[in-house]
Amino acid sequence: MERNQLRRQIALTRQSLLDQGFLDEQFIQLEELQDDANPNFVEEVVTLYYRDSAKLIHNIERALSLARQAGPADTACRPR
Repeated sequence: MERNQLRRQIALTRQSLLDQGFLDEQFIQLEELQDDANPNFVEEVVTLYYRDSAKLIHNIERALSLARQAGPADTACRPR
């Protein structure tokens, strides 16, 4: 009974995330690629995405911080 409740809760949460726009067609396509040979495929892809995103955001923040430190005198790197 617990297993069925958990599956139902997961299905309801998934549907809610789709309804709210947090998940989209690309997520559904990822789910379709998942199979018995790789049952954690979606989890692995999403984990990698968020790990890489965090690194990229950190790099952007660092670049912006350096640009601010350079000040207005250094306009060579700024868009025109």
